[in-house]
Amino acid sequence: MGRPWVSSGWDYAFIPGTTPSGFTYEFYLSGKGNGKNKEVMAAIESMLTGYTKDADQSSESELFYQNAKQVVKITSRSNRVAVVISEVEVDEARGGDYE
Repeated sequence: MGRPWVSSGWDYAFIPGTTPSGFTYEFYLSGKGNGKNKEVMAAIESMLTGYTKDADQSSESELFYQNAKQVVKITSRSNRVAVVISEVEVDEARGGDYE
């Protein structure tokens, strides 16, 4: 995905000519949410409809889902849960082996 922006201090601006191909949501868990990574991941996972889980790539701390157009990756690290939604790459859409 890369970063299609430049930053100057606290100001961010998109680089002209770039097109975002995905986005990331990050949830930092603290207070009553501290240590509830699995519960948050399960709640997000339960809301995904129209996606197929990739059991080969998924693990306890990383979940991979895909449909014809998007890949959804849910990760858990320390007190953070991240959801990355991006476009399907050509090699992913063809099963990973084309050249």
